Amino acid sequence: MLRLMKITLFGLVLAISLVGSGKANCPAGDLNGNCEVDMEDLQILAEQWLAPPDSPADLSGDDNVNMTDLALLAEEWCHNGVSLAINEFMASNNSDSGIHDPQGEFDDWIEIYNFARYSYRRGWDVPY
Repeated sequence: MLRLMKITLFGLVLAISLVGSGKANCPAGDLNGNCEVDMEDLQILAEQWLAPPDSPADLSGDDNVNMTDLALLAEEWCHNGVSLAINEFMASNNSDSGIHDPQGEFDDWIEIYNFARYSYRRGWDVPY
């Protein structure tokens, strides 16, 4: 039974890993790191308008924040990317790790971080 639980947990970790981390799959116009291109990103672009080279709002890479960058942001408007990333996991927890739950048991666990402002409905559970 423990082996089945570990295989299931490993499969879940592998599946989420293959999707990739939230930061890596955010749209190009996402300037604030929430994996959405929205008004907040437009505000960041406006604040950095005609900024010096190496500005994060320089989406085109031409060392200027100008109409080209605005067009690129508009192209990605209302797009969002994968906003979930595996933050930590423990696939074989035991007394050597020293990490136990309030009941003193050494459970295996996975921590998933959500970069987005909205929440996801959990549609899966890891069987015991």
